[in-house]
Amino acid sequence: MNKLRLVPALLAAVFLSGCIGAGLLRETGNSIESEKGFVMVGKDIHPIDPHQKTSQEPVTEKILVSIFGQPDKTFASDSGTKILRYNEDLSWRGVVLFVGIPIPLALPVGRNHQEFYFKDGLLVEHHWFRGWLRNFAGCNISLECWYVDTYEL
Repeated sequence: MNKLRLVPALLAAVFLSGCIGAGLLRETGNSIESEKGFVMVGKDIHPIDPHQKTSQEPVTEKILVSIFGQPDKTFASDSGTKILRYNEDLSWRGVVLFVGIPIPLALPVGRNHQEFYFKDGLLVEHHWFRGWLRNFAGCNISLECWYVDTYEL
């Protein structure tokens, strides 16, 4: 009998907010490559524009470590590229249900991280990996439905 009391509360939540849906939490990544290398602007890394001259010094491993500190992991690729990995906060995987309010059903399964690729001492690639809410679909009270591809968490 007590479980029946939840039904009006659940229906009220759906109808008051007007939406119901679900989304998938998973890791996605982005990367930037630059044959000319990268420069630092504050703590931001920008690729060198091959069509413009710059007086800034390209980012080397020494410069990166002086700004970000020692990496959490260092390894080399088969092609001899040196890779520095910096771990960040927890990365979550699972689903998020929306029934008036978001209800996350997720577990921490690793860490968000960044990887910096050095070739001949210069930074040539920057990759970052984050947990994102992907593939969200839902409907509102007037049965208008939608699909969204990416939300960053």
